[in-house]
Amino acid sequence: MDLQGAYAIDKHWELTAAYFNRREKDVYNQDNYNGPFDSSIVTYTRNLFEIGGGYFIPLNAKKTITFNFFGGMAFGKFSFNDNGLDGNMANYSRYHTSHISKWFFQPSINFMPGRYVRISFTLKSSFVHYGNFRTYYSATELQYFSLDNLANRTLNFIEPAWDFQFGLPKFPWVKLDMAVSGVSSPPIHQLD
Repeated sequence: MDLQGAYAIDKHWELTAAYFNRREKDVYNQDNYNGPFDSSIVTYTRNLFEIGGGYFIPLNAKKTITFNFFGGMAFGKFSFNDNGLDGNMANYSRYHTSHISKWFFQPSINFMPGRYVRISFTLKSSFVHYGNFRTYYSATELQYFSLDNLANRTLNFIEPAWDFQFGLPKFPWVKLDMAVSGVSSPPIHQLD
């Protein structure tokens, strides 16, 4: 679930807020898993609350092209439970959690060629700090899953995105939104 909202406080300034919640599950067995365990069911819970603000300005006289610059911060918690069979076919259970702090900067450009069409390109840069680790993994298991490299570290992620929004003339309050986005892997030296 992603909830996002924004409010323009005047002709150039805006406040934003968002809430991000994910509940996911991965299943690993001998056919697709080469880890320290025989098989695993991993359930993830991720929550993040974000606040921010920004400045926007038209780039042409018709105001159909705008430039925006936003920044903000987020706080939350990522955790997961890992249950399954170990190498000796005995039941095991592991838990891992981390508090998340995030700061971001987000320049974007918007194109509004018609009343019912909007296209945006965004290049978000996020700095994510993983702190307050609690875990039941052993030191060897943490190393295998590269979780030992995250403890009290701040990583940088680049998140480019294209967003396409289409309105319906008969229902102006309805917008269809499609986004294509990605995220970079942090450089290895950030994990050293």
